[in-house]
Amino acid sequence: VAIFGMSSNLFVLIFIQRIDSIRKPFVQTSISQMIGDFTVLLTFAAYAAPLTLFSNIDWFKNDQLNRFMGQLNISAYVACTYTHLLRSSCRFMAISYPINHSRIFTMRNTIIALFLIWIYAILQTMIYYIDGCSFYYSISHYGFIFADTPCGNAIKVTVDFAQYLVVIAIVAILDAITIFRIHRIHGRVRVNETETQLRRNREIRLFVQAVLQDSAFLLLPLCSMFISSLMTSKWSAFFCTTFIWELVHSLDGVIAILCNPGLRLLLLPRWLRNDRRGRNGNDPRKKAFTQVANSTTPIKPLTLAR
Repeated sequence: VAIFGMSSNLFVLIFIQRIDSIRKPFVQTSISQMIGDFTVLLTFAAYAAPLTLFSNIDWFKNDQLNRFMGQLNISAYVACTYTHLLRSSCRFMAISYPINHSRIFTMRNTIIALFLIWIYAILQTMIYYIDGCSFYYSISHYGFIFADTPCGNAIKVTVDFAQYLVVIAIVAILDAITIFRIHRIHGRVRVNETETQLRRNREIRLFVQAVLQDSAFLLLPLCSMFISSLMTSKWSAFFCTTFIWELVHSLDGVIAILCNPGLRLLLLPRWLRNDRRGRNGNDPRKKAFTQVANSTTPIKPLTLAR
């Protein structure tokens, strides 16, 4: 699962800049998301799995390496969580307040926000250097766990559980409001230009991608914090924690590919890809879509029927 997820996220990370403008906030947040997903999966594929299979090798049993991998894992996870929040805010503003969105979510502001997210994610792990507060991979649990100490339990409840629960709740509320806004204006919007209509449809498609990824991300705390506590066997707990953890971060790349026609096209053989491009080149709507996809201008506000 981890290797498959790393491959899909790396594919999106490499090729998303070829089919879309790097200046767009959604692309910038997607790149941050894919980097975080790839890093989380890397800790499982490059360290957790070999440690479980070859636990007798001294190099893998190094405590400092184990704690470092735990910090790397949790840093990337924190960055993913807050990137979801930033992207949800971006989608909410794009649908509800398109003019303000173009002023607030500029390339510079989005990059600064993502930079601060990653700095916060890294600084937050400093607490794990304190004795008894570590986050490490446990072979007996088949997953990363907090130290079974007063400090470890306190971090698990406050820094981990409470923090992510608040962030995910905000993401869910923003997505729900945005869905309501889309549903409310969909039947009242009057579009006079093909390019404007395609631009709006593209925004809705990208929002659907974000909602699907956010929904998948909600599975992680639900399973790891609630359902896993009801499991009695080691393997059932494994599937509700480590397996779900890897699956959720893998789904980010898969959903991005499924929701992006340009990325799906790159998966086709070259001859079939060229054939489809040739057919699309004669379609005026496809030409307009290409202009929209490559444009970095702000979205025009909706014109509502009176």
